[in-house]
Amino acid sequence: MSAILEFIALDLDLLIACRTAPNQSYNNPAERVMSLLNLGLQNVALSRTEMLPGLGMQIRSMNSLKLFRRKASDKLKNALVESLN
Repeated sequence: MSAILEFIALDLDLLIACRTAPNQSYNNPAERVMSLLNLGLQNVALSRTEMLPGLGMQIRSMNSLKLFRRKASDKLKNALVESLN
């Protein structure tokens, strides 16, 4: 809010406001990369169509890819792929 008031009071043409990570974590290379990834993913949403209720419950009960690969039938795999497309 103070930046907006300063923008109006000084009759500026352009206002650029940046915010860095807290506690100087921008100095840490790993956290610096993550902040760039987060900027790239802002306003991005992933969605999928709803599966048939029975198939959705089967997938929800499988809590690992290993279990999914072992138990999934072709019908279930195809339903999941169609849902994600």
